[in-house]
Amino acid sequence: MRVMFADQLPHTSQLILGLDRESPIFTVYADDEEHLHVYYGFERLEVVSADRQAPNFKMLVGRLYNSGIKRKVLCETFGVDLKTIRGWAEAICCSEAEEMVRLLSRRERKLTTPIEAYVRMRWSQLSRDGTYGISGRLRQEIQSVFKVSLSNETLRPLVGELKRGQATIAGSLPEEPQDSIDNQGLSDSSRERACDCPSAEPTPLSQSLQEPTESSPALENESKNHWCDHAGLMIFAPALVAVSQSTLPMEPLFKQWLASLLLGAANIEQTKFLNWQDLARLLGHVVRFPHPQRQELNRIATQSNLDALARFNAQWIGAQDQSDFYFDPHTKHYTGDQNVLKGWISSIRWADKAMHSDFVHTAAGEPLYFETTDNFEDLRQRFFGVIQRCRSTMQWPAQRELTWVIDRGIFGSEVFEKVLADPAIHLITWDKRSASDSAPTQQGQRSA
Repeated sequence: MRVMFADQLPHTSQLILGLDRESPIFTVYADDEEHLHVYYGFERLEVVSADRQAPNFKMLVGRLYNSGIKRKVLCETFGVDLKTIRGWAEAICCSEAEEMVRLLSRRERKLTTPIEAYVRMRWSQLSRDGTYGISGRLRQEIQSVFKVSLSNETLRPLVGELKRGQATIAGSLPEEPQDSIDNQGLSDSSRERACDCPSAEPTPLSQSLQEPTESSPALENESKNHWCDHAGLMIFAPALVAVSQSTLPMEPLFKQWLASLLLGAANIEQTKFLNWQDLARLLGHVVRFPHPQRQELNRIATQSNLDALARFNAQWIGAQDQSDFYFDPHTKHYTGDQNVLKGWISSIRWADKAMHSDFVHTAAGEPLYFETTDNFEDLRQRFFGVIQRCRSTMQWPAQRELTWVIDRGIFGSEVFEKVLADPAIHLITWDKRSASDSAPTQQGQRSA
């Protein structure tokens, strides 16, 4: 059942409504095709449109409301105010078709009181340098803060009122393009121009908000009073600059992807929620849309780049000056569609497709190296290959003495014989049968 559940989901789906005490059964996933996949337990119940004006979307939210899911969760998940949701819930309980259609057709008010208060607060700050483009900027901030997309026409009456009340500003608001751009079909250079992303070579992150470049002349005026959604990245400026310089040739995309992870985007699909104009101001050149990002990932995902990043990380955590490392193996349940060997999965208490992940940490718990493989070899066989490839990746000499600490799973006379035969390997482990209140037994340990 679990494998079937995983296979039914699109590969790029994202969980938006998960299980909790208030909602123990229903889950909802969103995919890149603007559809919502609704699950009842492990079975897919229905697929509806993610368009908030679609009748099946409104009926879904209404049914979830009537099923008792927490109201606040529904409002935050689907971006609809509670009064509107109540109307949809009432509509699907109607016995009269005409009344049901009337309630479902009633459009929600997107320009809510909190959004209006936000616009009034931001107007006094944004209008100091003039009102040109202010409507587009406000819509971007509303999308980022409230997760609500407003059209220019929806915001126009409030903007007009604010302009009329500002005696120091004359003229009318210039016409703005409708909504935010989506230039998936454009070339890279056209796409960068369309989203106002700088097309010049990336500038150092620590200077990007202070020193305007020739490609962004407006930056000189904006850097003093600019609302930046991602200004917290400046804390990590040294690391972001350094990671882009860790490979030859330099790869600015490593800087962009590390910044995306720090901002909460766990994968390429989730980067659509980031403020790309602010990222461009901070990072320089950026690649925005998922498809070109995947193409670039395919280009730079080489073994040499992976090894360079691993060495960069090792240098960053000072691993070259350490000799004691933890070897931490994990076995996880694999639920994908690949033909993977089966093994014992303790989390589900039966045998199924198993995936091994072997991690190497410093004594302080900082990650150094990892590999993922199937169930063909057990730990006693994998161990020597992993530590050899780790040593090779880090470009450490074969004679450098390293001590490996492993929490059980490594016991075997052939393992200890290999350790004793290699003066560069030290092993510390303990017997699972050791008393919990006594010191762990050390096996196969060579004195340093």
